[in-house]
This record gives sequence, structure tokens and C-alpha cells, in this order.
Amino acid sequence: MSHNPYNQPLISDNTYANGNPQQPYQGGQQYAAPQQYPPPPGYQQPPPQASGQGYSYDPYHIQYNPNVTVQDWKNVPNDQSQYSYYWSQPDSFQPETFARNTQPEKSKKQWNDLFWNIFFWVNFVATIALAAFIGYSVYKNVNDKSRNSAEDKEEMTKQTFMRDFGIGVGVGVALNIIHFVYASYAPLIYIKLGLWIGVILAVILALIPYFAFKVYYFFIYPAFFLIISIVVFCMMYRYIPFSAAVLQKTCWIIRHYPSIIMICIFQFFLNIIICSIFSVLVVGIAYLKWSYAIYVYVLFSFYWTITTLGYVIYMTGAGLASSWYFLYDTPYFPRHPTWESFKRAMTTSFGSASLAGFLLAVVETLKAIIEQRTDDIFTAIFQCIALCILSCLECLIKWLNRYALIYCATFGVPYVEACRRWAELSCKKFADVILSGCCISKAVGFNMFTFIIGGGLVGFGLGYMFDAKGYYIHAIATCVIAFFLTVCGFGVLEQPLLTISDTIIVCFAECPERLSTSAHDLYDAMCEAYGSNLRYNAGKLQKKQNKKK
Repeated sequence: MSHNPYNQPLISDNTYANGNPQQPYQGGQQYAAPQQYPPPPGYQQPPPQASGQGYSYDPYHIQYNPNVTVQDWKNVPNDQSQYSYYWSQPDSFQPETFARNTQPEKSKKQWNDLFWNIFFWVNFVATIALAAFIGYSVYKNVNDKSRNSAEDKEEMTKQTFMRDFGIGVGVGVALNIIHFVYASYAPLIYIKLGLWIGVILAVILALIPYFAFKVYYFFIYPAFFLIISIVVFCMMYRYIPFSAAVLQKTCWIIRHYPSIIMICIFQFFLNIIICSIFSVLVVGIAYLKWSYAIYVYVLFSFYWTITTLGYVIYMTGAGLASSWYFLYDTPYFPRHPTWESFKRAMTTSFGSASLAGFLLAVVETLKAIIEQRTDDIFTAIFQCIALCILSCLECLIKWLNRYALIYCATFGVPYVEACRRWAELSCKKFADVILSGCCISKAVGFNMFTFIIGGGLVGFGLGYMFDAKGYYIHAIATCVIAFFLTVCGFGVLEQPLLTISDTIIVCFAECPERLSTSAHDLYDAMCEAYGSNLRYNAGKLQKKQNKKK
């Protein structure tokens, strides 16, 4: 797997222009100007990378310096690469230059990770052909059998079913609208209450076993979960104002460009179709008693397809957010930014999404194979070890994909270069401390849990109330539909919320000055969060070094 980014040399020997590369960057220090490539007059192939240059970033041992400020970032030299002119030139983030570099003419577009783009579609066509062949084989081998049908004595009429369905859909849609309005106009309360919900749930989980069974040892695990929840809440509390500011701007972007929601809805229904097709494939393979290797291939193809298409939507949201960040309120802002971002994700940057999806699909396929049940104790031990390793690798790949694909969507660079650039920012500008301090995902998760449970309960109550005969079957049906619709709505909304918020922070790490003119309050909140988190990480690093002494 020669294109695997983990086999690439990550971090350079000339990380700093002055001094020992192991020393942290000193705030305010002046550096010798690094060699710069001339800015391209229009979009053109970038100059070749200097021969013999290597990179040696170590994101797990970053030497944090508490004296570095956001204003000092402009003094930090950029490592040169084939694509560094996107961010290393003084005018790289001027609207005209950014638009020219990232939105080239059709004849000058560069297709990144083209091999993986072609490889994905070859695999997709092969899977469709296999599905057609399996369908034909099953149809040919199945004998007609008499079908006995029995009618239930009691069944819901079409009218009552449509009523229950309508109530459930109405509850689900209403709760999702209420949730979005809540997150948009009360982000500070949303974040605070979201974190408190986690603690409250932990308390409930701790008390239920005790009162239900009166057995103390049932209390051990919930109590441990409660302690962890309280510790996490205390650690995340200082990040709430910053996260609320980012969430408010994220919701503003979604409100002004709701087409991103329509694309997420399209992805939702597409996923249903893909899952249905692959489910039929698996059943067909089992019915025909084909080789287990074919089943493994179908499983891998499913993971690769569903993950890659999900990353396309992820890159669409990232492209929308980056267009707003760098080009909003300028003549270069696209007329239809969501559509333009989607086109880039499906064409020139699709290979990057395919590579990211391939890496994750390999790990998930291996996990699915290893997770098979076994009665042999030694095999079970091996499975536990292998699953632990694969789970760690899965987390690493997801973490890398999360930020690399934002760069692919924003600048149109290949996947490996995107990984390199994010590692460079983390090690030299300490940009990772901002993202690690954002607690939007945790707040969204806990609020989502509350709204979903609430949707089910409201659906049950309305279903029972509108049923004159008092049959629980209608209340249960309405409850299930409301629960399902609320879950689906949150699934559609969650991705753009998290993607756009992450992209705003990544763009801030590249060019904070742009945010200072378009959203000054958010700029102040992010500068404060950066300084606070950097001092906290530097303090932990100092304590660790003192212990070693």
C-alpha cells in the first residue's frame, strides 16, 4: 500500500529556521525568511519540492510554549512542499489569490489521488456486476413455493396507520426544528446544559441499579461512570464560551445555506439504498453457499462505498465553511457555494475521499472478520489483542481523516499533503489545542439523546391520546415512528454542525486575520481559547519534564 500516509515520512529536519529543531518556538522570535516560491500568476502546476527535504513532525510529543500568541503565527516559517504556495505567500489568503488557487478554470483543474478515484469506481462497478450476477443466480435457483398468508384478526386500518405515521413524523420534524433553533439562538445554554445532561445521566445510571436491586456491587460501574462524567465536565467547563461562539457561527452558516441540509438528506436516503443492496448481496451469497472470500470482499466493498460517500458530504460541508471564511462578502464568493463544494468533492477531490475511505474500510473489515464468535480460549485472547490494536488504528485514521479532508476540500491538495500540513500546524503553531478544546460534539451528543427520548415519549403520549379505543398498539407505533424520525433528523443535522465547526477552527489556524474582520467576537473567543489551552498544555508538559528530572 504505497500510498498509505502512515508510511510517509512525517516531520522535517529543518522544522525551525533558527536554533535546535527540538526547541519550542519562542513567541516574538524573528526568523530568517524561508525560501519562498513565487506566487503563481493564475493557477498552474506548483514548483517541484526541493530534493532531499524530509519532515519529522511528532504530534504526540509537541513542545508547547505558553508565550506563543495568535499574533505570533505570522512569524512561524512554513515548511516548503509542492503545495505550500497555497498558504506560505504573504497574499495567499487574499480573496483574489485564494479564489484563483482553489477555484481554477476547468481546463487547469488538477485531479488529486487519481489512482484511488479510478480504483474506487472500478470496485464499485465490479460490486454492481457481482450483485446482478448473484441476483440472477438466486432467481434461477429458487423454486416457486406456495405462499400461505394468514390475516390477523386485528390489524390497523390504512386510515389509523396514516394517522399514526403523520403524528410520528410531525413530532420528529418539530423536535428537530426546536433543537436547531435552540442551538442557534442559545448556544451558551445549549453547551452548558448539554454537558450537565451527561452528568445527570450518569447519576441516573448510578442510582437505578441500587434502588432496583438493592445490591451494592451493581453500583460500582455506574459510580465509576459518574466520577468520570464529573471529571470530564469540570475539565470541559472552561471551553464552553469558545465552543458556544463557534456553534453560533456554525448555525448561522447552515441557516443561510440550507442546501447543505438537503445534501445530507440525500446522503441519508442513498445510504438506505446502499445498505439494502448489500444486505441482499450477503443473503444471496449465503443462499448460494459461495466462498467465504466473496463475502469478505462484499463486506469490504460495503465499508469502502458507504465511508467514501460519507466523506464526500463531509468535504462538501468543509468546502462551504472555507468559502465563507475566506471569500464571504467579496466579489469572489461563489453564487452557489454548497453546489460548487459538492462538485469539487465529487470530481477533483474524490480520490482523496476514496483513499481516506479505503484506509478505514480495511480496518473495519478486519475487525468484522476477527469479531466472529469462537469457543477456543487462545483464539479468543488473540481476538481481544487484535481488536484492541485495530480499534487504536481505527481511531488514528478517523482522527487523521477528520482534519486532512478539510484541507483537501479547502485547498484542493492531495490526501498525504493534507496530513503533512495539519501535522505541521499542530507541531509549530500548536493549533491542535483549539480543536481539542471544542466541546460541541459532546454537547450535541447529550442533547441529541435527550431530544430522541423526548420524541419517543411525546409520540407515545399523542398516539395514546388520539386513539379512542385506548389500544397501546397505536401509541407504540407512533412512539417508534417519532423516535426514528428524531434520530434521522439528528443524523442529518449532526454532520454539518461538526464539520463546519471543525473547518472554521482549521481555517482560523491558517489565517486568523480574516476572522478578525468578518466575526470579531468569534476571533476574540478563539484567541482566548488558544491562549488558555496552550498554557494548560504547556503546564502539563512542564510537570512531566520535572518528574523525569
